[in-house]
Amino acid sequence: MEPISALSLVGDIVGLIETGLRSIKVARKIYHSATGSTSENESLAVMAGEVRKRAMTLETKHSSSPIPSAGEENEERESLYKIARSCRKIADEVLALLSALQTAQQKSVRHTIVATWRNFRRKEEKEELMGQLERLAAQLHQQMTFVNQ
Repeated sequence: MEPISALSLVGDIVGLIETGLRSIKVARKIYHSATGSTSENESLAVMAGEVRKRAMTLETKHSSSPIPSAGEENEERESLYKIARSCRKIADEVLALLSALQTAQQKSVRHTIVATWRNFRRKEEKEELMGQLERLAAQLHQQMTFVNQ
């Protein structure tokens, strides 16, 4: 075996061991948690729930308020409500995803392994949704500040 091939093989083995150790760490967190989820997923669920609650409050205000007259202020408020609807929609998707990443049965090794696999397989999807939610929440905050001036 050539030296470069041997070095490449060693690098691959080290990467595999590193991934295995990370998987064991996540599985241990899931197994010992009270909710069957990682602490990161639990805190993300709290954040998504708060954003969802605030967005629903705005949507409720919008649906119960009389139709205002046309004008720049009305356009700004409509924009605010559109952002709130988008926030709620993305927050619902995040909460559904986080619910799917939990174990089906706590303190079960088999279910913990399956949940760990789902967490690794859907990590990019979770990060993408959280990024969207954070951007929309920031945009919602900015729009609320603008409308309330």
